[in-house]
Amino acid sequence: MINPKHLIRLLYIQLLVIADTRIDLSFKIISAGKLLMVFAPLAFILKTVKLWFISNEAFVSGFLVIVALNAVFGIWRHLKMNKFSWIKFFWGTTMMLIAVIGVYAVLSIVAGIVGDNYIGNGFEVSLQTMTLMYPGAKIIKSIHIIYDGKYPPEWLMKKVYNYQKNGDLSDFFKQKNNENEN
Repeated sequence: MINPKHLIRLLYIQLLVIADTRIDLSFKIISAGKLLMVFAPLAFILKTVKLWFISNEAFVSGFLVIVALNAVFGIWRHLKMNKFSWIKFFWGTTMMLIAVIGVYAVLSIVAGIVGDNYIGNGFEVSLQTMTLMYPGAKIIKSIHIIYDGKYPPEWLMKKVYNYQKNGDLSDFFKQKNNENEN
């Protein structure tokens, strides 16, 4: 594995070689090529990530709010149950973020292959909804426990659990009077 300190030193040396007026032009060109090979892919990745953040600002903002709310209500729930541990909290939150971001990244790549059309847009919307619903469902469950099952109502909790089982959002958004069909 490449040591980051070593890489930074090498890049710094390449910059010094390019700047030194006593060094031959061919050696400077080789040094510039080495720098380009390191920084060009990095610049491309950073530009791609920046463009993604700009075009998905609402999703990213919503995700950050939901993750923060999940932390607040998760801590509250575990404090109420006398089972709170900072280690478990950080570990659980880290594992959730790795899972959600990993699944989102993989499926987002698949959505990118589908293209910018109705199918691709629909897939992207369902992917973002699914990504937000995982920590969102955890918030709803925590609130349900905090309020001793009084809120949110049981019919909504059934919809949350059904969504987690089958991923059907249309069932999740059905009106309460259709609840007898479940």
